[in-house]
Amino acid sequence: MNPGPYGVLFDIDDTLIDFSGAARNALLDVAAAFGSAPDVGERMLLSWAAVSDVQYERFLSGELTFDDMLVARMAAVIDEMDPAGTLELDAAPLEELRNTSIFTHYAQFDDVAAALERFRADGAAIAVLSNADGPYQRRKMAAAGLADFIDGAVFSGDLGVAKPDPGIFLAGAASLGLPPERVVYVGDRWATDAIGALRAGLAAVWLNRDGAGRPHGAQDAVASIPGASARLAEVTGLDVVDGALARELLTGQAASRML
Repeated sequence: MNPGPYGVLFDIDDTLIDFSGAARNALLDVAAAFGSAPDVGERMLLSWAAVSDVQYERFLSGELTFDDMLVARMAAVIDEMDPAGTLELDAAPLEELRNTSIFTHYAQFDDVAAALERFRADGAAIAVLSNADGPYQRRKMAAAGLADFIDGAVFSGDLGVAKPDPGIFLAGAASLGLPPERVVYVGDRWATDAIGALRAGLAAVWLNRDGAGRPHGAQDAVASIPGASARLAEVTGLDVVDGALARELLTGQAASRML
């Protein structure tokens, strides 16, 4: 059964663009420029991992502007790695360096261009949907060579609502001129992306690049959404994501399998 016109919404960070790799390299650049201790780079990476999500949530919740969050996040990294202040690091210049550096490291994953081209050839409408600041993400996509592949974009910073709220997924479907049941969402986070999309009525592809097991309670989460198991696929790369898979998901024939 052909579901007719359909669309695909993609997450950006760690789905289309290797954000984690770029973030790591940018932090090492910062450490090389400002670090006075031999292990400052590794300490900075560990501190980033400890505080980054918490600080980013302050932006998503509206507590901080995006630019203020960037500096606050770096300040939290410094506090985590050097609570005594012995390195005498200043968050603002370090963040300026990190933010400049990271744009030299942004790159799309090797499997992205071919996947987007397959969907384009299949007639799918393609857009991105991201919990992020709109202008910043557009710069990032341009830096990674993605701008020409995308028909539209929905960002939480523009909309005022973030994943996993159904509203942002519905806005993404609307941006493609399609009802949610004709749209597949592809993202790397289980709860935020896959379950969030399913609860909003979209089909979902969980991009599990490192092959980690599903989180505790994952099966219960899927079972709580009527029909979700047949509209969900788990993949370890975008090389198996194409129009055929999208049609299986949109017609409820995917059987929640891993590819």
